[in-house]
Amino acid sequence: MKPTNWKDFAELIGIVAIILTLAFVGFQLQQDRDIAIAQLITDAEIKQIELSNLMSSHSSLWARGLQGEQLTTEEEVVFQSIVHAVIVKYSSMEQRTNRGLLDRSGGIQRQFALHIHANPGFRRVWQARCEYYKIISDSNISGCETIILELKKIEDGTLPPLPFKLWSL
Repeated sequence: MKPTNWKDFAELIGIVAIILTLAFVGFQLQQDRDIAIAQLITDAEIKQIELSNLMSSHSSLWARGLQGEQLTTEEEVVFQSIVHAVIVKYSSMEQRTNRGLLDRSGGIQRQFALHIHANPGFRRVWQARCEYYKIISDSNISGCETIILELKKIEDGTLPPLPFKLWSL
């Protein structure tokens, strides 16, 4: 072979090596993303189980609180803690949906609004939190305005309410 042919051959090998390296890096990035998503899903499932256990271990209190019954101060603290955990759960689901990691037809906000509508005690705590966020922030950081719009759709009959009672949210 002539020297120029060796040079052309070496350049071709170099180009092939670069392409293979880029393909490997792309494959590795996809694998890393898949692992991260799987871990995120697993973490969410673990948190859901913990939330369900918390509701179950305080089932009477949870049921009375959801109905809006009068609770003692100690019970109110526990009830509000559970409500907070549910709000965080929905917020996390909304964030994952917005990032394309969770597919929810009908929307997380609509589902959340349906639960709020069905549970007056939960709604009381949620509304108090919205008022708090209005005081400390001008932005819609809590998503309250969007949920309020969904609640109005339920109340004016545009969106049907839940046909049954969901205790676990």
